[in-house]
Amino acid sequence: IKSKGVYDNKPEEKKVIEDREVKENLNAAMAQIKLKGWQAAIKHCDAALKLDSGNEKGFWRKAKAQCEWGRYKESLATLRELLERHPDHEEGIKLLKRTEEAQRRATVKEKKIAAKMFSESFQDRRSGGGWLDRLRIFMLVNVVLVLLSAVSNFVGNTLGESTRSSLASAVYSIPMVGPIIQTQVDEVFALERQKNQ
Repeated sequence: IKSKGVYDNKPEEKKVIEDREVKENLNAAMAQIKLKGWQAAIKHCDAALKLDSGNEKGFWRKAKAQCEWGRYKESLATLRELLERHPDHEEGIKLLKRTEEAQRRATVKEKKIAAKMFSESFQDRRSGGGWLDRLRIFMLVNVVLVLLSAVSNFVGNTLGESTRSSLASAVYSIPMVGPIIQTQVDEVFALERQKNQ
């Protein structure tokens, strides 16, 4: 009805309908949060905020869903906007602190995993590891690329072929990784040629 312009000349009635839509979206967002449907909760909050751009519950529930989904940067941005508009929002202040801490922990964890992953692989290379060790590094990098693509597809942000190629180029251009991968590929093909001769 609203999309057909029925209430365009009746602002009071249009406001009542928009208020009802905001409430429905906020209730749906809360239900999705309880069901751990983070992406759907964020969509409902966005729909509510589109109709009422200053809605306190819309910002709060969106930030909570983003935080729980692990989207800490987005959650922090939403929380800052909430606290800019509603500086006394106690739950927002608590969630801001909790989200900042969660982001710090996630960053530390990611750095440890990456350092461990690459230090073990590069140590194998420096210690004269065979072609199998170098092939393992090559496969590891490609698994990371596949995982990035899968995650991107999961959140609905599909990587195109050019983006995938750009990611591969970026990984291959990292100092030490590119030459190691190229050396691995060359050695694997050389070994295959020797086997076939």
